[in-house]
Amino acid sequence: MPAPVAAYLNMIAGALTPCALFAIGLGLSVEGLRSNLKAAFALAAVKLVVMPLIVYGLCVVMGLNPLYTVAAVVCAAVPTAKTVYVLAHEHKVEEKLVAATVSITTMLSVATLLVALYLLSGLVRGAG
Repeated sequence: MPAPVAAYLNMIAGALTPCALFAIGLGLSVEGLRSNLKAAFALAAVKLVVMPLIVYGLCVVMGLNPLYTVAAVVCAAVPTAKTVYVLAHEHKVEEKLVAATVSITTMLSVATLLVALYLLSGLVRGAG
């Protein structure tokens, strides 16, 4: 790939996440967050706690390698993708709820990912 094209693509890639977060911020008002707070926290709990537990259980049942188990659980425990908001906005479906859920999962995932990584660290140490 030519160097100028690679440099241009790297600039776009570097700006993608901040632009997505900015777009979500534009779509999320304090009123929208308050009106969807319970549902957004319920969805956040499912995304950040229930989903990783289900993935962990499936990995154990399938006898997956501990390193792959950690990778799968971490992938399941990341915050809701910003692209979900883009899709909700494009289709005019639950935009405020999705924006609130993305924001809440992004904030809470700092703590939940740390807990998940701490709990899973023994799994990898035991296998190593």
